[in-house]
Amino acid sequence: MKKILAFMLTVVMILVCFTGCMYGEDRIEIKEDGTTQTSSKIVLEKAVCDEILDTVGMTLEDMGWGDAKVQTVDGVESYVIEAGGSFSSFSEVKEGLKASGYTGVYVSKNGLRFVLDTGIDPETIEALESLGMDLGNGLRAKAIITMPEEILMTTGTLSDDKKTAEFTLDGKDFYQPQEFMVSTAQETKKPTVDGVINKKTYNAAKEVTVNDASGIKTAQYKKGAKGKKYSFKLAKTFNVNGTYTIYATDYYGNKTTKSFTIKDTKKPTISGVTNKKSYSSTRTLKFKDNCGVKSVKLYRNGKKQTVTSEDILLGELEVKKVGSYKVVVTDVNGLSKTVTFKIK
Repeated sequence: MKKILAFMLTVVMILVCFTGCMYGEDRIEIKEDGTTQTSSKIVLEKAVCDEILDTVGMTLEDMGWGDAKVQTVDGVESYVIEAGGSFSSFSEVKEGLKASGYTGVYVSKNGLRFVLDTGIDPETIEALESLGMDLGNGLRAKAIITMPEEILMTTGTLSDDKKTAEFTLDGKDFYQPQEFMVSTAQETKKPTVDGVINKKTYNAAKEVTVNDASGIKTAQYKKGAKGKKYSFKLAKTFNVNGTYTIYATDYYGNKTTKSFTIKDTKKPTISGVTNKKSYSSTRTLKFKDNCGVKSVKLYRNGKKQTVTSEDILLGELEVKKVGSYKVVVTDVNGLSKTVTFKIK
């Protein structure tokens, strides 16, 4: 099974630099006997696609589009790539969706659920838009899921017979986690909150994920007993000291609450040099922390040196000039580690 929605994003960073359109469609039909039929289609404006491929020095075969057909779609000459498949069991459908890169996959006779997450963070989107890129340029996609029985709950739009749900993505929808869910039966299980144990204390960052057979309607957290509730999508990493409470609710109103504490007592580590030691060559400082490094300050002969955000993200800093050095690494919880050394 091809994951059309994510597949379209493999060329989006190139596509946004051009004028044109890109359309993808996935169809999944679960039948009474449990067998499943799937079909996928991508439509690419031929002129734009040819220009992109020429720019990057690639061919249709290089992109795996060797079977593309040239057709006129809505009056525009386009490449059309189609594929289809069939599955004999729900477990095969589940494995097919997981192999395609979807997360949170749930498949049964009572429902189907999976999540599309491109992994493109808001900061990256803002940075690209600041360069004048229109990330929503010409991007459209649709997923259509048909069940053998009437759908009682869905995150999509129901058809008149209530057996088909349609999910439409347009423009910037591609850059947000999207949940595709249909359910034909009342679901009574509570959502799961994984990654932490209720009321346990941790001295390192923890990633919390929420999941549910019928889908997560709301996922929230608050810090402290009187803290404000904030929403998050399916997963969030917690690394700042405090007691957190997670609230997860599915589409049938089933709820789960779990609390845990982050209490960081470990200072950051610095490797590559030994405190108060002298060296005769360039040194590469490496620093890390169990909850995350917030800042790195470097002094040479008492004068502050430049340390970039990229240095901190990489966790490395090269020091080559002769002089007396002091480096101070501070984590997100205010714990610091200081090392002094010399290069002669």
